[in-house]
Amino acid sequence: MAITSNITITELSRLTNKSRPTLYKYVGAYDAGDLDGIPHALVNLFKMLEEGKGREQIKDYCLNHFGATEDKDVRNITQLLNDHKGELDLEKIRKLIEKEIEHGK
Repeated sequence: MAITSNITITELSRLTNKSRPTLYKYVGAYDAGDLDGIPHALVNLFKMLEEGKGREQIKDYCLNHFGATEDKDVRNITQLLNDHKGELDLEKIRKLIEKEIEHGK
């Protein structure tokens, strides 16, 4: 896992809005040279990491390609959703958020 020597999977997960298990799968495929099943934006990110690009460049790339956010609360909620999406009723959560937005107007 040469690409994770400069950044943790947890941080990559936050920056890409991908779960850690998903990233481990993609990193393994990337390391094996099997790029076909990896989203193009992630392949480019992995290449940037291999090239030793700086943290700010990585953050900017992720913001532009994955919608990464610097808002800690949103980041934490997104991480929980990504980590547990198979266990959650995402439709119910979406409706609750929409209801909250509507009441906030």
